[in-house]
Amino acid sequence: MAAPARDRRRVRAVRPGATSDALAKWGFVAFVVVAAPLLIFRLGRFHWFFSDDWSFLASGRVGSLQDWFQPHNAHWSTIPFLSYRTLWHLVGLKSYLPYQAVVVALHLAAAVMLRRVARRAGVRPWIATAMAGALVLFGPGADDIVWAIGVSFTGSLVFGLGQLLLTDHDGPIGRRDALGVVAGVLGLMCSGIGVAMAIIVGGAVLLRRGWKPAAIQTVPLAIAYGLYVRIQHPQIESPLGRPPIDKVWRWIVNAEVATYRGLGHWAPVEIALVVLLVVGFGLAWFAPAQPSPWSARRKRLAMPTAMIVGGVIFAAITVQGRWQLGLDEAKASRYVYLSAAFTLPALAVAAEELARRRRELMFVGIALLVVAIPSNASSFDHSVFNRSYFDNQERVLLTAPRVPFADQVSGAVQPLPNPFIPSTVNMGFLRSAQNEGRLPSPHGVLSATTLNEFRVRLGFAQFATSTLPANCKTVTPPLLVSPARADAMRFTSAIAVSIVDGNRRTPVVRFSPQIGQLFVIELSGLHLKIASAGAPSFTMCDAPR
Repeated sequence: MAAPARDRRRVRAVRPGATSDALAKWGFVAFVVVAAPLLIFRLGRFHWFFSDDWSFLASGRVGSLQDWFQPHNAHWSTIPFLSYRTLWHLVGLKSYLPYQAVVVALHLAAAVMLRRVARRAGVRPWIATAMAGALVLFGPGADDIVWAIGVSFTGSLVFGLGQLLLTDHDGPIGRRDALGVVAGVLGLMCSGIGVAMAIIVGGAVLLRRGWKPAAIQTVPLAIAYGLYVRIQHPQIESPLGRPPIDKVWRWIVNAEVATYRGLGHWAPVEIALVVLLVVGFGLAWFAPAQPSPWSARRKRLAMPTAMIVGGVIFAAITVQGRWQLGLDEAKASRYVYLSAAFTLPALAVAAEELARRRRELMFVGIALLVVAIPSNASSFDHSVFNRSYFDNQERVLLTAPRVPFADQVSGAVQPLPNPFIPSTVNMGFLRSAQNEGRLPSPHGVLSATTLNEFRVRLGFAQFATSTLPANCKTVTPPLLVSPARADAMRFTSAIAVSIVDGNRRTPVVRFSPQIGQLFVIELSGLHLKIASAGAPSFTMCDAPR
């Protein structure tokens, strides 16, 4: 009878709350597993290739080391470049999902790692789960979650968090520290966010372990990034120079306001989160519920402290190159996502500190972290670039190389002139992609309506010109013309162009002079009707010679 009694005592000796802790852990795992297909097939379902995506798809070669290190918008982008070029060779433009799956996987990895940061800081499992869960479906940061180009910013965040966790240990410098340096360099090779992450890691290691381990984690990264800047000369500063100090301050304030607005969604929740951070995090440092030596607090709070301070430093760095875009740019989705990631661990520590004082406050802290999740999940498609925008872009670019006259126009013709699509996305690129089997298989026969639309898109080719307009005149529409191939025209007003096909109504294609004022006829036999786009008349000038 003695043995069963010992077994019962052993069962009773299991740590209280172990089952609850396991539920918190596996509940988070289940949430992440469910979120992955939800993000790709539901919340990000209407996205397609856009803007920065084309910069990697329509230019560059894996075999060129120069292309590996070519700056993109002043960012060191080796890893995004290799990711895009690899997927280009595997799937081409047949599907956006593989490109999107990469950034979704990185985002979910970041959420998992943030939960680990909170747990290392002594946060109980349920609060850590709520904190990380708030990022999983964080619609205000959708740009870094479901847009393929998020591989750059989110990649830097993930590698930086990896370096942070690898270096969070006691004892001598060893293999984990070496791996941390590797992770830090990989973060730099994703985007300039790697610089902010290096500062965060350096600060955390300095607080926890001292200056020598901190130097080992930051000096090699500073050398690597310094060499990159020295060789490639990325334009880090704004063309207008450094911003005035008041604009730096206002940018930082705007960034912080946007972060709490994203996390809280409603003004009372936003204010409550700020109060939670100030009170709870301050108490954790200076008057913890469970008294501990200052050195122990430094170790426990090093990572969350470095991250929240690093978030402010990140905003101060970002404004240097982006302030000319306006202070509202600080509220951009891609920045709000990163700022939220930098802030959440400190919020979790604050909630934990209050929960240690009164158990009821644990539920308050969890509620503040998760209450906005449903609203944030519904905001993924709150963008001017909506389903119809992407559907039309996909239709035009995939149809252009299929029309029977596609080979008759020059490779420089852009079937969809657009400020968010680089000039390299032209007929030369699309025909090459089709010949290499990188476009989806065609479905159905092209209608007469579609053919007429593309006679305008390809035959009435729009180009930019640097010459000043001359001999301009006001034209009252409609203007009916039958130009010869290679003829050129210039319009300084927005126009709407269609094919004259008897009495049948044909599709109208609109052109903006901001994209280009020069139009060159690329197909013979065109009969065009040129009207004004939204005005009683338009302005026509002599074409540059």
